[in-house]
Amino acid sequence: MEFRRRVKPRCKSGSMFSAIQHPKIQRNGNAGAVSMNQPADGDYSVVRARWSSDATHFVRQAKPFKGSLRDLAKAYAPRVHMHPPEEWFPSSVSFLAKYVVRKPDRYTTQMPLDSPSSSDFPGAVGQRPDKASVPVYAVVADNEIEAGKEFTDIVYFMLYPYNRGKRKIDTMWGNHVGDWEHFTVRFNRSDTDYVPVKVSFSVHDTNIELPWGAPDFLTVDTHVVAFEAKGTHAVFPAQGHFVYKNIAVLGSLIDDTGTGVAWDTWNNVVLVTKEASGKYACIGHDGTRNAEDCKRWLNYPAEFRWGNAEEGRIAGHCRLEQGPTGPTTKAAVTDVNRFD
Repeated sequence: MEFRRRVKPRCKSGSMFSAIQHPKIQRNGNAGAVSMNQPADGDYSVVRARWSSDATHFVRQAKPFKGSLRDLAKAYAPRVHMHPPEEWFPSSVSFLAKYVVRKPDRYTTQMPLDSPSSSDFPGAVGQRPDKASVPVYAVVADNEIEAGKEFTDIVYFMLYPYNRGKRKIDTMWGNHVGDWEHFTVRFNRSDTDYVPVKVSFSVHDTNIELPWGAPDFLTVDTHVVAFEAKGTHAVFPAQGHFVYKNIAVLGSLIDDTGTGVAWDTWNNVVLVTKEASGKYACIGHDGTRNAEDCKRWLNYPAEFRWGNAEEGRIAGHCRLEQGPTGPTTKAAVTDVNRFD
């Protein structure tokens, strides 16, 4: 399993999770391989999976996919399990837009938050995927380079109106309005055939990279099963209790994942592609062009933030971090030499 770090944001915490380098994410305090039991649903391709840095036994054969990019994006869109007691769900961009105000450099809540730890602004809870049709935004990144070869990545972006941080020293740290998370599938392309090569799970300021077919994650047909962490929405290939960072001031930062509400993202996929002009455009799940007025927000300036400015900085760590930049600014999309 390979971990790659991203560029650190302003806050050391920032997410406050970039303060200390970790060699491996840990589960139940033990670094290295961890086991994962099958969720109760019973329709998964792997009954028992195992993380390991040297996994070589592939249990699923990658088959060529023939079809359009829209069909490809739907075929490999993930199932994302919420944590059972999750309170902060994903949403569409249109949903979030009803509860924020656009300023020149960012979105902000319509009214100031009561405190850096406040989470009571309207719309913060998002949309439960079992109660509403929530889109995933599938950005196509062509001509990705690895070992001199070109690949096509589909980066599945998930928007959450609010990220809930961690309780440390009698307060909440690392909250932020607006939260873009992602999961990526890399394809080897030959004419109209696409063969999945590997996947990447976004975990705070790093990622978990696994070869397609490795016994480290579950699938439903061609759909990888991912598990989002309660509150922070980091994307893991397993359910469990994960120590992903240790910070001298705040101690261990822990994510919990589990088999709660299943978000089958393939039911609402917005396909995002880059035009010859260099601008991004999209097609909605039903074929609607410029769905959700996407040409506007997909092409915001790179420095535009999807949430309030930071507040409550203490010793380099933020109680409220500033909102993230948009999906088309992420290295997973913009850096052809990086798989993330």
